[in-house]
Amino acid sequence: MVQLVRLNFEQRSDFDRWQDYVHARPDTHCADLAEWRLLYKQLYGFEDHSFLALERDRVVGALSLYHIRSPFMGRMLLSCPFFGYGGLYWDSDAARDALLEQAR
Repeated sequence: MVQLVRLNFEQRSDFDRWQDYVHARPDTHCADLAEWRLLYKQLYGFEDHSFLALERDRVVGALSLYHIRSPFMGRMLLSCPFFGYGGLYWDSDAARDALLEQAR
């Protein structure tokens, strides 16, 4: 059974848990690092919606979404602002499905 946990990157434990998962994967991008979440919040006020998928307390997936408000483009959720890659990773179909459902 997959459990989703919303992260707060200002909490060191959430920051480290995300970093550990991102660094362990060969297919992540520098834009996936936790530091970007804090920077985007401080510089642009982007609201972060990042989730980890857990199976028995082991991280099996990650989803990063930013809620962006623009006077020109309205409101939107983006997985990776200013970069063309990143935001969704999974180790199992169940984790992928749970993360995609959360994004919907």
